[in-house]
Amino acid sequence: MDILEFKSEIDNGNFKFYIVKTGWRDMADCVVSDYDLVLSNSPEIILPTLIHKYLRLPWVTSDHGYWKHPTPGFEVTELDLSSDDSKFSNKYRDLENYLKAYQDGNCKNIRSIHTLTYDIESNGVNEEYAKHEVIKFNFKVLDELIKSEDETISKCKKEARQKKADAKFNQLVDDISQLSIANKQKILAKLVK
Repeated sequence: MDILEFKSEIDNGNFKFYIVKTGWRDMADCVVSDYDLVLSNSPEIILPTLIHKYLRLPWVTSDHGYWKHPTPGFEVTELDLSSDDSKFSNKYRDLENYLKAYQDGNCKNIRSIHTLTYDIESNGVNEEYAKHEVIKFNFKVLDELIKSEDETISKCKKEARQKKADAKFNQLVDDISQLSIANKQKILAKLVK
């Protein structure tokens, strides 16, 4: 699976990232938590059903090591990828920095990235209309998104500089056109030197 094929859909809001707490265990000296990332265009109403089915997670579990009380089998949190006030910020770098807290290697770890592609055009809300792919999580996958976004930001910055320069040029032409003929001739004389 190439994560870059989803970038435009993520950018326009059709696909969202979710972090799913898939389990935790009380190990007496620490609590170990496992997470997966889910990238999906599924309606929120059916997303838990898709996660339950395709990630094979129970609705309720008491498998927590020393602590045996039942708890929800998984927890889903949508990750906010909205940019800050700057239109030139890299939301994928922000995502990577946010996820580092979920990847300390000892007590927390993100295992996989799952894509749950839901067929919006299908009849009714039915988990059978989803496609599921999975890849092992590592930050190199996010680095591809970061690099691609940096290229997009660089292009946008260049276009913004060009627009600003074009606006200045147009204003200068407008200002010169309002000058007297004598002053226009003076400007031409200086430019020709």
